[in-house]
Amino acid sequence: MIKINKSPNVPVTLQNAPVPTNSSGVDRNIYRAADVRAQLMADQGRKCAYCECRIRESYNDVEHYRPKNVYYWLGHKWDNLLYACEECNRTYKKAKFPLRDETKRDLANQDISQEEPLIVNPVVEDPSRHIKFKRHMAIPITDKGKYTVELFKLNNRRDLVADRECIFEEYNNLCNKIKLLQKTLTSKNLPIDIINNLNQCLCLTKKSLDLKTSADAPHSGMLISQIP
Repeated sequence: MIKINKSPNVPVTLQNAPVPTNSSGVDRNIYRAADVRAQLMADQGRKCAYCECRIRESYNDVEHYRPKNVYYWLGHKWDNLLYACEECNRTYKKAKFPLRDETKRDLANQDISQEEPLIVNPVVEDPSRHIKFKRHMAIPITDKGKYTVELFKLNNRRDLVADRECIFEEYNNLCNKIKLLQKTLTSKNLPIDIINNLNQCLCLTKKSLDLKTSADAPHSGMLISQIP
């Protein structure tokens, strides 16, 4: 997971959307409107908010962080919407939303101010405070991180783990290449053309590394949250 810098600009469709008074009043044509999905895609770099895999363009589900069937009044609320892949959204999270203290769930008064959710929200908090990585494996460092890793099966989904492993190895190879180039550049009596070539190669390798760790690159949260 990686911190999501969500746009403060509410999509037009949501700006004048009615506040649902019950779960049946949550309108999928509103929260899944084209401008809502486009803004979420842009804000999240076309990645799932929870597992960081790429989301295909044809996928049109929109995830409610607080489930719409329980927190219906937030069904059209921009702050409650995320893009999550089909597996995270439909297979694992569904309508789950546990709190550290269930007595703080005040649905009668529609008050969420005292809630302490056990699912990491990458919009309002930095996931690296809860989940680190050892190479390509997620390591929870808080109980919130532990619940999130277990809920979304972040270490148990074969394709997801394989994708992360491949990306980590590519990243690690780039890091090693940079170290080797830097070491070689300290050698004495190198011809100027060799130095220029090495510097050019070093520059290109660093650019490749920057692309791997950019916010919109798949699984970049893993790369920037490594346990030393």
